[in-house]
Amino acid sequence: MDADSFFAACEVSRNPKYKGKPVVVGGSDRGIAVAVSLEAKKRGIFRGMTMRDMKAVCRDVIALPVDLRLYGTYSNSMMNIMKGYVRKMEKYSIDECFSEIYVSCLEDAGKIAFNIKEEIKQKLGITVSIGVSTTKVLAKIASKRNKPDGVFVLPPKGPVAENVFSDTSTGKVWGIGGKTALYLSGLGIQNIKDFVSLNSIYVASTFAKPLREIWAELSGVSVMSVDPEYVEQKSVQKTRTFRPETNDISVLKKELSNNIERAFAKIRAINLVPRTMHYMLKTSEFRYQRKTISLAKNVIDERVAIREGIKACDELYKKGILYRSTGVTLSDLCPVNFEADLFGDYKENSRFISMMNVVDKISAKYGKKLVSFGTSFDNRKELIIFNQRKIDEQRFAIPFFGEVV
Repeated sequence: MDADSFFAACEVSRNPKYKGKPVVVGGSDRGIAVAVSLEAKKRGIFRGMTMRDMKAVCRDVIALPVDLRLYGTYSNSMMNIMKGYVRKMEKYSIDECFSEIYVSCLEDAGKIAFNIKEEIKQKLGITVSIGVSTTKVLAKIASKRNKPDGVFVLPPKGPVAENVFSDTSTGKVWGIGGKTALYLSGLGIQNIKDFVSLNSIYVASTFAKPLREIWAELSGVSVMSVDPEYVEQKSVQKTRTFRPETNDISVLKKELSNNIERAFAKIRAINLVPRTMHYMLKTSEFRYQRKTISLAKNVIDERVAIREGIKACDELYKKGILYRSTGVTLSDLCPVNFEADLFGDYKENSRFISMMNVVDKISAKYGKKLVSFGTSFDNRKELIIFNQRKIDEQRFAIPFFGEVV
């Protein structure tokens, strides 16, 4: 199950006066669209578009601030309705889930999916699209076939499957990224039909485990179980405001490097790696300067992120402007999986992760930033003083008023 234009739909449900109008979430406070209603899409607006460009194509666009508390409430209600119909449910994101149900045939599951969809629409005033099949990958593909407000039943074999498989490129399959799709294309595999036509011996000898699992799922063999304990974290953000404000670019680079190290320590703790990095500088007037870097494969080595961050600083920095904070957001997160690294660097990446795990253990035992990269080294003394202040505050239960020299 996948909600349709979820954030925008929640806003329209809360304020029916927006129904039928081009609604965008995020444009008013972040400057870019993070969610777009169907009406806004028809007017040429898409996610990631700036407010300036949105106004150029749709002068009457309605831009609303992000309200995560509202979306969380709708998400919980939506998931609770789903739980009333199914045996097991895995919440994949705030607006998406996988569910498992035991029925005699897929058509019966399709009828239940229709009832779920209609109950959500009636009770919450939002629409969802549901894909029904025998595996998670096939169900994910099916959920995109009849959007919005639709149910699509996709059997693993037969005329319907052949139609969908011929019509769907490998790059649109859940779990296959752009570079892997290019790799498959080089082997003459353009779409799902080409992929599932391969024999099992060839698949076993040619592909790493993740691709073998996707091939099995597309062939109708379920190898990815529905996990009720699964929780997906889509992004991790780290920012830090500093005093005094500065226009010293070397300070900005060190601060940004420090934020990158903190962000990677967080995702290592939950065994994730990013593919996309968003860098930010905030001026003293609370204006944001941003740059996004998307790479062809996941970033295991945070030195790559630091290098790109320093380049972003050079591009975003403007002389004569005071800055008050830097920040980084790591997104497109997925589990660390060295077997998925089809293009080398296996040994180097696994060694680096092992080394950083040791650094994290040292930090956990003796204090943060005891070991750090040279790019943020000058910040280490300041952070140690800051941490000591926190310890002193806890010990004496009084605020810190300053140092006496």
